[in-house]
Amino acid sequence: MPDHIHLLVHGNGKLSDIMRDFKTYTSRTITELLKMKEYHYSLNIFRQAALECPKSDRFKVWQDEFHPIAIYSKKFYEQKLNYIHQNPVKKGYVTEPEHWVYSSARNYAGIKNRPMEVEVLW
Repeated sequence: MPDHIHLLVHGNGKLSDIMRDFKTYTSRTITELLKMKEYHYSLNIFRQAALECPKSDRFKVWQDEFHPIAIYSKKFYEQKLNYIHQNPVKKGYVTEPEHWVYSSARNYAGIKNRPMEVEVLW
């Protein structure tokens, strides 16, 4: 989505540590790419966000909080995965979930041209 992200996360360690590391890595990568491509408008938005947060670096890409929900069954996992896949369709950005380039729906649909692989948890 243009203004937020949904993730199904599985891993060893505390979720807060995983999210901290994810946000740190992606924030640095995103801002470096924006600098390289000279996307000043986006950089200015992230710079302004950093000014409003005293503990932030020069750029603030992510909000501080996240909203975890524990996945307790295969059915609940499938419900959440479907919600994530349908999100860009409901917003009217695409007509099919797999048309959203940054969606794991592309992986599930068997589309080879996709920005990353995902691990199927169930």
